[in-house]
Amino acid sequence: MCPRMGHNVARNCPNVAVFAIISVALVSFVANACSHPASTNAPIPVPTATPTPTTPPIPKTRLEIVLSWVPLEYADRLIEFSDHASSALATGVPIPLSYQEYQRLDERQRNRLFEGTSRSYPDVAGQDREFLEEQFNYLIWEYNLGVWSDYRGGQVPRFMIFEGISDADGMLRGLAEQGYEETTYNGTPYWRIYEDFRYDIRRHPMRLLQASWNRVAIMDNHILTAPATSIIENLIDVQKEGSASLLESPPHLALSRVVGRGMIGGVFVTPDWIAENAFGSFRFNIRLGDITTSGCCEFRPDALDMHFTEPDAWDKLSPYSLALFGYRVQDGVEETVIALHYFDPDAADRDAAELAKRWNSFHLHVELDVPVADSCSPLSTRVEKSEEFSVLLATCRVIRRAEKNETLAPGPDLWIHLLKIGGKLEFLVEDLEAHKERVRERAER
Repeated sequence: MCPRMGHNVARNCPNVAVFAIISVALVSFVANACSHPASTNAPIPVPTATPTPTTPPIPKTRLEIVLSWVPLEYADRLIEFSDHASSALATGVPIPLSYQEYQRLDERQRNRLFEGTSRSYPDVAGQDREFLEEQFNYLIWEYNLGVWSDYRGGQVPRFMIFEGISDADGMLRGLAEQGYEETTYNGTPYWRIYEDFRYDIRRHPMRLLQASWNRVAIMDNHILTAPATSIIENLIDVQKEGSASLLESPPHLALSRVVGRGMIGGVFVTPDWIAENAFGSFRFNIRLGDITTSGCCEFRPDALDMHFTEPDAWDKLSPYSLALFGYRVQDGVEETVIALHYFDPDAADRDAAELAKRWNSFHLHVELDVPVADSCSPLSTRVEKSEEFSVLLATCRVIRRAEKNETLAPGPDLWIHLLKIGGKLEFLVEDLEAHKERVRERAER
């Protein structure tokens, strides 16, 4: 059985279940992580004022550490993160530092490897994983903590950052052997190949990754990758605290403070991203347990109609600035987490009942009549507010199913399933009627 890494793995590892569970880290890695991944319910103060560039907040959780690596200019982009070390602590399965170590894991360990995280990073096929391990001395899932941002439509990542390198010297040798040239920016070396955003589809050894590894920097046990010079140099500036990070974005900081410790995997998305990428229900030619769906990328605007039917008809959500959606473990309790940030101090109160109604009547697969309630208990909500903003925090306990039903009840992987398999995030759409029209226009193209 091969590990699931991105969407292309099914082609290279046909025995992998679509929703194979993931994530973990060696205890020694956890001990050396920037912040101990153990979770707690201790309250964390929510910011009440906009931080200034001269006084950036100090990270209090591993999620905030991730935000401190990301340039502030990505505040309106999709940001994914994975905490492999915390997942390892929760599952007891160590991060394999080679494919041979992975093969030594038993079936139970493989089933729980990288559980609840967003896997590794987008679209890493088996051929590319083998190249990275053999030529760069780097196994793509060996990191403790990772973050990246995608272009719309799943194109080349704008950047990727991974903490945790087992053989940095070997990786530097591999870069040189593959034709990368060393250069320096602001006293920090990095390695480059090809022009900005370009790559050689015929000869590039990582051609399926396109230009995502055009620029590579290794800084303090971190790997930074980017498709262009300006992006890698911006990443370097942030790591050296010479440029603002997402910790100085009030919505990102507020959401991270409210959800607290224990976030193992998740994504920050804006309402605009959801409007462009949440298409409602559409079919994929993939297996779901013993059922194979038909068609490929067939948009189904009519699948949204069920949400206009009483008694659970959806109303509008108030305009919000940012959403956080992911998986959390606190004191052994596994939860799917949804958090919305509003610049209106009263909006979270207004939306609490609406979001709970939406989630509790939502379906993973309309065609198969699979309600989200089969994977997650009814949603509970909590509101945090200040004079400047409000945050709506919603959580539901993860429900685990028997092995034969895991593909239809993805458990800790529920959030990644909804994000990656069909863009099923319509429960976060502000105005569903307007969204249905956008989906219909997309279907008619």
